[in-house]
Amino acid sequence: MKGREWPLWPTKPMLAQVRSEPFSDPGWLFEVKWDGVRCLIHLESGETRLQSRSLRDITGTYPEITDAAAAIDVESAVIDGEVVALDDSGKPSFRLLQGRMHLQPDGRIKSAMTRTPVKFYAFDLLYLDGRVLTRLPLSQRKSELARIMPDSSTIVYSDHVEEYGREFFSAAKEREIEGVMAKRKESRYEPGARSSSWLKIRIERRDEFVIGGWTPGKGGRERFLGALLLGQYDDGDLQYSGKVGTGFDSDELRRLRDSLHSLESGVRPFVEDPGERGARWAKPELVCEVRLSDRAPGALRFPVYVGLRPDKDPSEVKMPEEADTHETREAVESYGRVTLSNPDKVFWPKAAYAKIDLFNYYLGVADYILPHLERRPLTLHRQPDGIEDEGFYQRNLPDFSPDWIRSTTVEREGHESINTVLCQNKETLAWLANMGCIELHPWLARADDPEHPDLLAFDLDPVSPARYRDSCRVAVTLRDVMSDAGFRTFVKTSGKRGLHVYLPVIKRIDFDQVRSFVREVGRQISGELGDMFTMSRSAEEKRGRVFLDPSQNGWGRSLVSAYSLRPTPQATVSTPITWQECEECVDRGCFNIKSVPRRLKEVKDPWRGIYRERQDVGEILGISD
Repeated sequence: MKGREWPLWPTKPMLAQVRSEPFSDPGWLFEVKWDGVRCLIHLESGETRLQSRSLRDITGTYPEITDAAAAIDVESAVIDGEVVALDDSGKPSFRLLQGRMHLQPDGRIKSAMTRTPVKFYAFDLLYLDGRVLTRLPLSQRKSELARIMPDSSTIVYSDHVEEYGREFFSAAKEREIEGVMAKRKESRYEPGARSSSWLKIRIERRDEFVIGGWTPGKGGRERFLGALLLGQYDDGDLQYSGKVGTGFDSDELRRLRDSLHSLESGVRPFVEDPGERGARWAKPELVCEVRLSDRAPGALRFPVYVGLRPDKDPSEVKMPEEADTHETREAVESYGRVTLSNPDKVFWPKAAYAKIDLFNYYLGVADYILPHLERRPLTLHRQPDGIEDEGFYQRNLPDFSPDWIRSTTVEREGHESINTVLCQNKETLAWLANMGCIELHPWLARADDPEHPDLLAFDLDPVSPARYRDSCRVAVTLRDVMSDAGFRTFVKTSGKRGLHVYLPVIKRIDFDQVRSFVREVGRQISGELGDMFTMSRSAEEKRGRVFLDPSQNGWGRSLVSAYSLRPTPQATVSTPITWQECEECVDRGCFNIKSVPRRLKEVKDPWRGIYRERQDVGEILGISD
């Protein structure tokens, strides 16, 4: 094989999001969710290679599949599918497959092939005889795949039904199959992306978890372990999910004990302490699958261990998020006088969101974001090639702007005049999105009176190793201090690591007075928070603390708008939250380009009426009418 050109080797497989309920839709097709491991078959000039989801070469692990692939009559191809072991009743069994997954290419595989034969269920075709097919609709790719399938009992075409997803789900449930895959018929293949165009709907709820430790065993398991301590990643942090202590046989307990002892660490990998007596920690390098009935923060309900998943990368084991489907509003590519250009350009590669998603997000939340943009100078953060391009900030109206875009000139002695965009309506918002404005940064003052802000902002930034949870505690303390002084404050996530707390004020103070006020409030809460909080700009002083910079309240300075998108890998949103949510330290990562429009349909906007709450801080500052 050395020196041979292997098209698309290796290729990250496309991944599915999770949906809890089945549905029917003529734009979707439905397949069996095979209880196996992902595998891509690469064929080139009569030779075969098998690739795992984690990009490893597993050609020698499943010789029967490698041999059967020789019957596929093509010059070259890349086929996506699942390696599955069937039990005596013909149902997929992951437990049986485990006996094959861990074997190395040696003499044991031959006997394992007899004891536990496997099949390859093919469901997608990425490449065929010199043609890359990933941009073709799924329905066309599957048609091509069916055409080249061999007459084989080892490599099998994974058939599907169209439209009738609920009925297909019921039939799968009767046969006690793990679940159903729902896929948009017109979807493209998105390598490495966890796309909302593919959904997994589990009949028996399962999930993958990173093993971060274990509890000591008792009684007959004293030499092994009691329970595994499990977690999932959220924005780079391993959050504790719960524990599992059932489902192990003696061989698996022995294997887990040996593996975990080799990974034992003195450092807790979880953000929070699980509170388990005698817990021992492990480097977070093992992934396991667990069957469960339900879950809550820090707890799994009726969990049963299924097995290790060496095919899964621990960094990809994320907190679950319910996926969108056809039930959301259809995407549009124009609004008013704005026609979207390059709608399929990928803006968020990791989350597989494109420019059309940006455009439709802002159209969908227009009624909620516009009150925070209207009549305010704007600083635009333009990233026309998506978040992997740094882009640029722009204060002035571009020369190519259409004549219907409103603007106004903002002037101040000692500063260059600014011809700023005024985003007064949904059409202008659509135009900004089409220019690749992922973020929108309004000033704290209105354009008609730029010297006097009508908002004060407390930008709470947790500097590593301080965390988001620390900024929640600081924000609540800030709220209480302000409330004791008779002020009502509002809070939102920054869309990144921290929080923004706002106080709407009567426009009779200038920015110098605003900074003095913010600095004084900072001094008061500093006494209550101690080493958790600082206003020092020194890097050493900021480290491990929540940092507040009063100078953010300055002429021409801005913070990202409420409901503005952020250029983060998961397309997060700076989202207004309730103070109760802040007290509970609601997961900031759950607010993103897809979830926020849903949230606004289900709950009232926590910032509704904020501009009717303008308050007078003049008396505290010694300013008389």
